[in-house]
Amino acid sequence: MADEPLDSRISREIRERLKQSRAAVEEYNRLKAALQVLDKTDGAATTKTRARRGSTRRTQTRAPRGVNREKALAAIRDQPGISIAQLSAATGITKNVLYGLTRTLTERGLVERVDGADGAVAFRIAEPAEAKTVEPVGDGEGSEATDAPKRRRRSRRKSEDIAAEPASDPLAPSEQAQDSAEPV
Repeated sequence: MADEPLDSRISREIRERLKQSRAAVEEYNRLKAALQVLDKTDGAATTKTRARRGSTRRTQTRAPRGVNREKALAAIRDQPGISIAQLSAATGITKNVLYGLTRTLTERGLVERVDGADGAVAFRIAEPAEAKTVEPVGDGEGSEATDAPKRRRRSRRKSEDIAAEPASDPLAPSEQAQDSAEPV
């Protein structure tokens, strides 16, 4: 074999490998045909599913209630005059979340907006006298309510529902007020 020409030796090796792999190719073709037959019989009973699109899940999980608020307040307390960008870097909270959070904290009177050193809007903890409080409800016993009032949620009613309702005159006295004014 050592004196066999190179091209003859290569063609002989290729023929041997073809013989060895022929059984695998035949097995492949038999399995493919069987699968096609099975798919035709099952295809009538089942419907094809659409290809999945990209994942719609969030890449990050939501923070537990109040955690972002506490992180932001701690950072503002430590660094008065901190901007949104600095606050985001210090807390790891995204800027879009911080814009809404600082608006809520400002409305509640817990923080106040100030002019930052670079001209950007900055925040600091509000003075205690400036913080808004809610008057206690009831006879005054028990714990005092010192939290700011909760924001109202927007109505989720459709505009057609609102348009279908009769418009009420805000200046007209309500029926309830008229009923209470009449002597019984």
